[in-house]
Amino acid sequence: MRKIEITGDAAKKFEGGYPLISLKDLNNSDDFNEGQLVSLVKNEHFVASAYFGKQNTGIGWVLSRKENQEINQRFFERIFTNAFNKRNEFFEEELEIFRLFNGQGDNLGGITVDYFNGNVLISWDNQGIYQYRSMIIKAITNSLTEYSNLYDVKKFESNITINALNHYSIDPKEQIIASENTIKFPVNLDGNINTGIDVIYRDIRTDLKDNSSNKMALNLFHNQTGFVGAEISGGTLKTTNVDSSKKTIDELNDLFESNQMTAGAQENRSMDVMGYLDYAQKHELKFDLITIKIPMFFKSKKGNFQIKKDLNSLLEKIIKIAASNADIYFVVDTPNFSMKKLNYAIKDVMAKQKYDIIKKYIAPDDFTIDSEFRDTGNLNAIWIKLK
Repeated sequence: MRKIEITGDAAKKFEGGYPLISLKDLNNSDDFNEGQLVSLVKNEHFVASAYFGKQNTGIGWVLSRKENQEINQRFFERIFTNAFNKRNEFFEEELEIFRLFNGQGDNLGGITVDYFNGNVLISWDNQGIYQYRSMIIKAITNSLTEYSNLYDVKKFESNITINALNHYSIDPKEQIIASENTIKFPVNLDGNINTGIDVIYRDIRTDLKDNSSNKMALNLFHNQTGFVGAEISGGTLKTTNVDSSKKTIDELNDLFESNQMTAGAQENRSMDVMGYLDYAQKHELKFDLITIKIPMFFKSKKGNFQIKKDLNSLLEKIIKIAASNADIYFVVDTPNFSMKKLNYAIKDVMAKQKYDIIKKYIAPDDFTIDSEFRDTGNLNAIWIKLK
């Protein structure tokens, strides 16, 4: 294993448990080599073994702080076995949608694994970890007691596509059905760019189903959330669903068909979200239940949106079309925007409006968190009720 000299600050950081390597941690930035297994040292003193793989702001992940640890299939099997054992209760409860492996939260950064009714999806977040694909896939399959089909997706590529791993699959499908809280969600797999349902919103979907009866609901940027299905299942009078992605219309129709829901009772729009908010205010539309998954950035005919500078104006538009006593769910799923920032923005916008914070959401229990690296959850959401 090649020895890489790191800075003194980096040595203290990694010895203290921090797992993500940045380029400035290396004494010589030219030492970076995508996919290489390395031994991080300070003045020839061993600090940690790691691999190099560019991902967001980092260039690699610590693998072990044991000096003589071999990085082989047995090493990876121990990691996956420990993670899967933590999810035994989900298997015992026969949950059909959950996170099986949560990257650094389960001691291996750069990879996540999701479970959909016997179908297992591996997501590779960087090219470095993907170079050990064969060894890691064998470790995963050896650690799973039972599964039907295995798929993977390379998140580091520009054209992302989910692919079935035929050698490890009995009968791979382009789409399967997985149930959650009696709702049947179509899950897009082989040949698709995304699953159509994000595991991380499960707790929010549960509360939406329990608190949507007889309400007029509006869902903004709802792609991948499953919020619409939860609300209809909970008895909404009508949902209005607005997203700029044209694919959301087809996905909603699949959802309605799978659950024998009345599509005619819903209003589905593929359009500019800011334009719809102006339309709703102009026509004095009011909603008892509003959800919005706030993007970091989006293009609009009204001007480009950036969450850091435009969030307050977006929230103001939403408040104007909320009915009295409305429930509003503000959702952010990026590590670059904290719960504290979201809470402050809501407080600022609502200075003249009374409201209660009903609940704050972070990622559910299957999204295990490394205490030294809390970015593996990536969900901050707040449910408020207007007074």
